[in-house]
Amino acid sequence: MIKGIALLKRKLGLTPAEFRQQFEEVHAPLEVSLFPSIRKYVRNYVTGVPNQGDPEPEFDCIAEHWYDDMEGFQEMVDIAAGDARYALGHSGKVFLDMNKNVYFFVEEVESEIG
Repeated sequence: MIKGIALLKRKLGLTPAEFRQQFEEVHAPLEVSLFPSIRKYVRNYVTGVPNQGDPEPEFDCIAEHWYDDMEGFQEMVDIAAGDARYALGHSGKVFLDMNKNVYFFVEEVESEIG
């Protein structure tokens, strides 16, 4: 499995609740409908910081995409570069600070607990 992570920041002027609502009700369903090669799609929303007074993180959501392999990821890229880019771009501009998005691949390592 290939796992991609996106660090996403909400658009200036949106509350965290408005950001989440737009993501969950519009953008995430759009991505799921456009990209059949995504095997798992999780959004992790920042709900607070551990210590009172800590600065707000530079992102509001950590999105995770799983693909079977790099070919699956490339299929998503190819679709996103075609006609889907207009729908995705329009949706994203409503709630994302497009200049602060970061996307990268990770290797997940899990520890045995107990």
